[in-house]
Amino acid sequence: MSSLMSSFMGNNDKEEHDTNFVYSNDIMTDMISSMYGGVTTNNLMNFKKYIEDNSIINDYTNDIKYKYNLDLNIYNKDLLKINPSEIMNMFGFNSQFSNNVDVFIELTDNKKLLNNEYEIVSGRLPSEYNELVLIIDDKNEINDYVLYSLGLKDQKEIQETMQKMQKGEEIQEFESTKYSYEDILKLEYKLILNTDYYKKENGVWVDKSKDIEYLSNLVNSGIDLKIVGIIKPTTDSNVNLNNGVGYTSNLTKFVVDKINESNIAKEQLSNKNINVFTNQEFTNLDTYENNLRILGVVDLNNPDGIEIYPNSFESKDEIIKYIDKYNKSLKKEGKEKLEYTDYVGMLMKSVTTIVNVIVYVLIAFVSISLIVSSIMIGIITYTSVLERTKEIGILRSIGASKKDISRVFNAETFIVGLASGIIGILITIILNLVINVFIKKITGVVVTASLPFVGAVVLIIISILLTVIAGLIPSKVASKKDPVIALRTE
Repeated sequence: MSSLMSSFMGNNDKEEHDTNFVYSNDIMTDMISSMYGGVTTNNLMNFKKYIEDNSIINDYTNDIKYKYNLDLNIYNKDLLKINPSEIMNMFGFNSQFSNNVDVFIELTDNKKLLNNEYEIVSGRLPSEYNELVLIIDDKNEINDYVLYSLGLKDQKEIQETMQKMQKGEEIQEFESTKYSYEDILKLEYKLILNTDYYKKENGVWVDKSKDIEYLSNLVNSGIDLKIVGIIKPTTDSNVNLNNGVGYTSNLTKFVVDKINESNIAKEQLSNKNINVFTNQEFTNLDTYENNLRILGVVDLNNPDGIEIYPNSFESKDEIIKYIDKYNKSLKKEGKEKLEYTDYVGMLMKSVTTIVNVIVYVLIAFVSISLIVSSIMIGIITYTSVLERTKEIGILRSIGASKKDISRVFNAETFIVGLASGIIGILITIILNLVINVFIKKITGVVVTASLPFVGAVVLIIISILLTVIAGLIPSKVASKKDPVIALRTE
């Protein structure tokens, strides 16, 4: 993924050319090479075990999800298949694309995170493997794709609209709909296992998914699923799930166990050379692994993918170090390293460059302002020295030393620096509160601009140091004044 995106964005190293000619930039070749030459197979079984044996990674993550090549086949009472959703097929997208926009989403197992990031609108969170929750947004809305997929809106509307578009007819806007909490909590669905579609006939397992009568009986006797709650993101939520229906990992484990216990799965697993669908040996186009994928046979200890969600940018760097450490151990054993994609890193690469430029410009302005303010403090202190020349003379005449005079002005600059630093911090805290409210009102994005305690202390110390340094020369000048000449000054 990293190399593919890099090729697409043209981020590869550029070769210098003779400017008298036009040269080709072989992006397509690079992309093809990245797609096929860069494909590797990770041993995720070992990495999963490494994660579970070294729980330190949990300190840096909000969640770790193990992905399996498994579809949940879910129907409503009208035999409408709602997952994987077939809505996208109506728009001409292939089934692989449709599977990537499933309505049903696995919830995090981190109960604390789930409770912090989402509030229960109605009902409760799932406690059993067959219990679900509907996920809506912070405005109590849910997109119509989910509504059509779940059968809450009639899918015929989409089909009729597509037909009108093809004929060039005028298309009317769909009416907005609303649903009571009670209606949502009454929704029930049926879960069908991948292996349930097959029936053994004449020694081979036959796909009966197109047999309406068989499918009807299958759905009626399927595993009951019911929605027991409605949740939405809290006002300060940082992790948002898409609209859809959430289920727990217990449902995944239940389905996997049931599939692995089925007769067809046991028969295929016990004989890796014979295709249970044809009762013949496998060919190059029809493989043992492909059959396992069709049947939904997976090993929970061997995931197809692992998604790690850091709890901060700093934690992301620590997780990368964690993976690098794992790769070093593999290298010592002579094994292939673990390949991974840092999605946040890829997305933030160009953004970071822009942010860095802005930061450097701001640093330049701040540096200029600090220099100017330091000069002004020095001028003010020197003016104070000139205005208090007679006072300096009196202090010297009653026994004050040069160091005492210098300390007087240094103390004043110290107090000025301390007072200005504290006032600046108080103003910053007040402005942060105003900025947070203002940005949320304008953009709708929850921003938490805050000043850390340590940062505030450091800024006050910097303020004191700058004012004291700026007042050193004037205080030195004051200490060197002749007391006799100073007393004559009016």
